[in-house]
Amino acid sequence: MKRILAVTQVEVMRKHGYGYLKEIVVRRADNDLNTFKEGDFPRLRINDIEDMLLLVVQNRLTNLSGDDVSDFAIALRMFTRSLVIQKRVKDLQLRVERRNRLMRSDELYKFSDRTLTGLRTSLDDITKNIRMEYLPKRRWSTLEKKRANIMIKAIDKQLKERRMMRSLEKFVGGRHYGTDLRLLQRTI
Repeated sequence: MKRILAVTQVEVMRKHGYGYLKEIVVRRADNDLNTFKEGDFPRLRINDIEDMLLLVVQNRLTNLSGDDVSDFAIALRMFTRSLVIQKRVKDLQLRVERRNRLMRSDELYKFSDRTLTGLRTSLDDITKNIRMEYLPKRRWSTLEKKRANIMIKAIDKQLKERRMMRSLEKFVGGRHYGTDLRLLQRTI
């Protein structure tokens, strides 16, 4: 999917003094308009949420009324907070689980950044035929090198997603980025 460049319309339903988002219309980099209804919010990608949060932080929603921008920002923060809480609960549940099996690419989320970085270094050494003391003394087959490359890509993707989640956690935690957007830009 292409990046979100603008939020063109926000439909807000107001009840008891609170605004509830019913629909968001966004323009992506390929100039397509996409509509997210209330039921679509849980299926939004992290990149989409980050793009919309950046628009709020950079004050680039001048086409919307002040109340709509406020309701939009509050809804995004609450949705982001629920994502962060779900992720933390999932991580806590996985820490209880035993980890004495071979690692598969769909189970990378169970391991810490430090473990993944060390594993990535080892796999990179294997693919480049670097002989290190911590690696078994044998010749690696072409198939094993291909599998190592696939795992490296999966590890990179997992580490990038975690950096994005940390950025979102900092945003939800109340830290204002102001003009220093380097923290968010590292994850883009």
